[in-house]
Amino acid sequence: MQLRKMLRAEWRTAGEWNLTVENRQPSLAAQAAHTWGDVVLERVNNGVKASRNAFMIDQEMQAVATQRVEAEQRQNDYQASIDAMQAWLSAAKDLPPDKPLQTGKRWQVMFLATRLAEFTPAWMTILQSQPAITAVPGDYVEWLSQIMDYIDNDLLTLEGQIEALDRQRSRLEERYDQEARYSLGLSPTLEVVGLDLVPSKTVRPTGLLTIIGGILGLSLWLLLQLVQISNRV
Repeated sequence: MQLRKMLRAEWRTAGEWNLTVENRQPSLAAQAAHTWGDVVLERVNNGVKASRNAFMIDQEMQAVATQRVEAEQRQNDYQASIDAMQAWLSAAKDLPPDKPLQTGKRWQVMFLATRLAEFTPAWMTILQSQPAITAVPGDYVEWLSQIMDYIDNDLLTLEGQIEALDRQRSRLEERYDQEARYSLGLSPTLEVVGLDLVPSKTVRPTGLLTIIGGILGLSLWLLLQLVQISNRV
């Protein structure tokens, strides 16, 4: 508290702090300036470091959020495909069981089955096992059932990924809140250098200067009066 009473900070537009120490003892003022400079520099550097950490964590959280959105979108697309394939399977019951599909109906099945396909070994195996042009509806039913089983398994995997991403985001949020508190609200791009200490100088209080000025003025007036009296005599 005693040290704080000695200190005064002023902000300059050039991006510099002017830190002033006032004390009757120059050595004590210099010591306080050194101590204050070291403490301020350490705290600000730690704050900037925490701010940069918070910025990096924020980037990680954005990446996690993007991955979660993509996983949810994949879930929705999978569910829409399952609904469409189930609708086709229901309609396939009315198709002649011993006749190949017409070209339009075949392409409809191919679109439902392949629109979400990826270049993975599992999907490549599924695509390579697609029914031939001469295949009957039962072959397509079996093929679509195989695809739906794969999608169901992939949906379970996606659900696990989303849960893991949620846990990761919670951990990142805790780290972000901690670093944000330590950052002191400083910018991560802030660069801090040490203090340039200026030699101490004596500063007269305004009240003291007024008294001294009054005494000097009174002395001068008395001197003039004495001179005038001497001249008369």
